[in-house]
Order: sequence, then structure tokens, then C-alpha cells
Amino acid sequence: MTNARSKSEILGLTAKTAVERQWLQDRYGYREVVTTKQMLKGLRMEGESCALIKEVLGGEFRKKFDDSKALTNDFICGHPDLVLQKESVVEDIKNSWSLRTFFEAKVTKAYEYQGLGYLDLTGKDVFRLIYTLNPTDEADIHQECINHAYKLGNDTSDDYKLIETQLHHNNDLIKLLKPEERVKVYTIERDDDKIRAIHERVEAARDYYNTLKL
Repeated sequence: MTNARSKSEILGLTAKTAVERQWLQDRYGYREVVTTKQMLKGLRMEGESCALIKEVLGGEFRKKFDDSKALTNDFICGHPDLVLQKESVVEDIKNSWSLRTFFEAKVTKAYEYQGLGYLDLTGKDVFRLIYTLNPTDEADIHQECINHAYKLGNDTSDDYKLIETQLHHNNDLIKLLKPEERVKVYTIERDDDKIRAIHERVEAARDYYNTLKL
């Protein structure tokens, strides 16, 4: 949704890149596989995050949306994390990797439009972007230590011991926080003008898609 640098163009560079990647996947089945430790933690902590949100925010029981059933309309498809049944609310969970990333967490333009897309798909009125902070599994902390040991050449050096101690300390800090200190909520209300703008960009993206070739 970012405007192009040139006034004569509708799509910005980021949008064009996304369209190009989709074209390569559709035409040739090419897709780059990206897996990070942050992504894996988020997937593993989905249950803990839902329970933490229920504890802090209250309200109805939260059940993760079935990822195998994408919501679609003429312009958008998506998998919201949580669609509340008793409230006109959609929620999306971002599980922070560390205390620092949780501290820095905010609403980006991408997340705002992601939320508006979910409201368009569900007909709901409110989107909640929820950041949670859960301790990392000890197995993952151990793997982090192994990775640093490999980079340093061994796990007996003074540098490694300092790193190992700090990694465990950083994780243990999270366990000392109160539940309400480990949840951040940003609310975005339905904006039909912005949703219509999404539809217009999708039409422009389709036009650009149809011009692509190797």
C-alpha cells in the first residue's frame, strides 16, 4: 500500500516485488523457503499466547482459526489468527522473540492493512494486533548456545561463557514479568475507505501481473 516514488505509477517497489514472487510461484512453482528462529518460536507458542491473552484480556475462549480454511473474497485471501464469535473482533498474534523486540513492537503500515484485510474478509468491525512475550523453550536456548559455540570455535572460552550466561538471563527475565506486562494490544477500527483502496491496489497488481515474463 506504500505509494510509488513516481506519480505516474500506482504500485511501489515492495508491491511489485510481491507480485513478481507470486507470478514465479504460479508460473513455475518457484517459491523461496524462509525459516527463522523467530518464526519457529511464534508457531510453537501459539497455544501459550492464546492462554496468556485470555488471562489478561478476558472475554470469550479463543480458538486458533483453522489455517486450512483460508477466507477469500474477490480481492483478498487470508488466515486470521483469531475470529471472535461473540464480539465483532478479529485478533492477530505476534509472538515476540525477546524482551527487546517486545519493547520495540508497534503497529506498522503492513500490519494495519493486514488487519483491514481481515475485517474485509470477516465483516467484523475491530482488529486487534496483539504482541505477546513468552519465555523461549530451554531446548531453543541450548541450540542458541551451540550456535555461538560453533562460531567461536569452542564452548570453553570466556567469551562463550559470558554469552551463555546472558542468553539464559535474557530468557529468565521474561519469567519474572507479570502476565499483563507480557501483552500489548493495538486496536484498529474498520475503515471502508482504506479497504476500497486495498481493492484498487489489487486491481493494479493484477494489471502488473499480466505484464510479467522472464
